[in-house]
Amino acid sequence: MDVIDGHSHLFQNFAPSNNLKRSVKEIEGFDMQRLLKLLDEAGVSKVQIEPQEMTRIMGRWLGSNELSADVQRSALERIVAYAAAEPLTTIHAGFV
Repeated sequence: MDVIDGHSHLFQNFAPSNNLKRSVKEIEGFDMQRLLKLLDEAGVSKVQIEPQEMTRIMGRWLGSNELSADVQRSALERIVAYAAAEPLTTIHAGFV
């Protein structure tokens, strides 16, 4: 049986949208091999990661869409990345 971690926010503290990490290289001490080893030890075959856009409510993000995509590229077979959007911000900006 495959075990999939279906909800993880990884690799960054909360930050304002103008100060988000956008690539794995920007994360001090990031070690994909160590992460994969820890997932193996926990019996997790895949992990789903996602940023969280909270600018409208809290003035900040947790992660970024660019970082989420870059982490996925680091281990395509193990990491499924999602992007974030704030629906009410999108509606008010006229994107819908």
